[in-house]
Amino acid sequence: MAEDVKNQLITRLRQSQFFTLQLDESTDIGNEANLLCFDKIKAARLKMELWCVRLDRQEFDCFPTLADFLLTADEELDGSTVRAFKEHLQGLHFQLGRYFPELDAGFEWIRNPFGDKTHIEHVSSKLPQRQVDSLVDIASDGTLRTTFREKSLTDFWVHVQPEHPELADAALKLLDAHKQHHSSH
Repeated sequence: MAEDVKNQLITRLRQSQFFTLQLDESTDIGNEANLLCFDKIKAARLKMELWCVRLDRQEFDCFPTLADFLLTADEELDGSTVRAFKEHLQGLHFQLGRYFPELDAGFEWIRNPFGDKTHIEHVSSKLPQRQVDSLVDIASDGTLRTTFREKSLTDFWVHVQPEHPELADAALKLLDAHKQHHSSH
């Protein structure tokens, strides 16, 4: 039953349109809340970049309240106000990047070991050949794909450890290091 509740919570967090707050880290057994937060922050930073581009074009539809006001009041924003908005967004973007640096794309295979050929080729330069072979075996296994959806990241890598010990050990070591790093901050 606890696994079902956990899966329901993770599903709801993934579907949330708002920032998810990490609960007590001791409840985050598979380290998914941290990784979900990184995804949400990455998306927010990208939106800020796109909003700045729209501000340059005097397009305010990404700020519906402002857009409605300007339309209703038949007003326009002067250049200094638009620059102030843009500088504020750029400052937020910078601060989020400072506090939440990007995850190394070379470790994406841990979060999603079922990548396509391009994904595996990218990873192959960062892993020993035996681990790449294990990753190809995992990525090609439909049964493991189902197992991956049903388990936390840590549980999945523990599950494949007997058949793919080197790759699983590397994944578990990195997950543990990631968890240790974020529990100390």
